[in-house]
Amino acid sequence: MFEVLAAEPTSDGTLVVRLHGELDLQQEPLLWVALDGLPEHALLVLDLRRLEFIDSSGVRALFLAQEQTAAAGRDYLVVTPLAGSARRVFEILDLDRVAWVVDTLPHAGPAPARRRAAAPAADWSRSLQREGHPG
Repeated sequence: MFEVLAAEPTSDGTLVVRLHGELDLQQEPLLWVALDGLPEHALLVLDLRRLEFIDSSGVRALFLAQEQTAAAGRDYLVVTPLAGSARRVFEILDLDRVAWVVDTLPHAGPAPARRRAAAPAADWSRSLQREGHPG
């Protein structure tokens, strides 16, 4: 089962979206429906701490969500536990270069100032190819 829970933005514009369950090809459209209907926000926080499984289509969806958020001039933060499977996927694919990834949910405020600049999609694709995945 997959579930997307979104809270109202806080006074500083932070919007937390919690993903529960398994994000795979079959569930990906549910994520897009939820993300398309989000209210205005300055910082999108995707909380993956209760995400049990993510496949390549789920990773693609998160990457595209980050691209759309950046294109809109907004910040993007991913919360996933250090020992979680989603964190391992982010590390293997070098996605922490594209999105700011932390292990705990921030209390409030903007994304950390030392956030890395988003890598272009071509860099991400090359990263996949280095790991032996088709680009």
